[in-house]
Amino acid sequence: MIACITVCTLLFSYELHRQHYVMDPASKVSIMYVTILNNDTILLLAADPGAVATNIMRELPPSLKRLAFLVLGFLQLLQSPEIGVDSIIDAALAPPEASGRYFFGAKGRTIKSSPVSYDARLAETLWLTSFKMFEECKARVVKPMKA
Repeated sequence: MIACITVCTLLFSYELHRQHYVMDPASKVSIMYVTILNNDTILLLAADPGAVATNIMRELPPSLKRLAFLVLGFLQLLQSPEIGVDSIIDAALAPPEASGRYFFGAKGRTIKSSPVSYDARLAETLWLTSFKMFEECKARVVKPMKA
């Protein structure tokens, strides 16, 4: 489920990048930060803190939660929030030419996302569907002001 949500977020973000031709139309973009620079440039960056020892598994049954933390700890994939925040800080402090990068881990490291996240046709479909859903939601929530 989380993997599918991540791929959808990446697909949507890549399509956002293509729709706005951020910096270089060929560059890749991902999730998390959207910043408007000089009123016309959109900077898009992704930051993935990885598996962080937070309360994220609070909805799981206690035995499953303990098992998950045990496995993540054994594989040395679980990190403290103080370490997990490094990729977010790297993305937040990145210069405009870093637009389209997917920050993971610390020390400014960037990675490529899964191949399906670069599927332009799937991204466009998700983009159009999301836009339609947004417009429907907006029509229900935002009431026209009376003159």
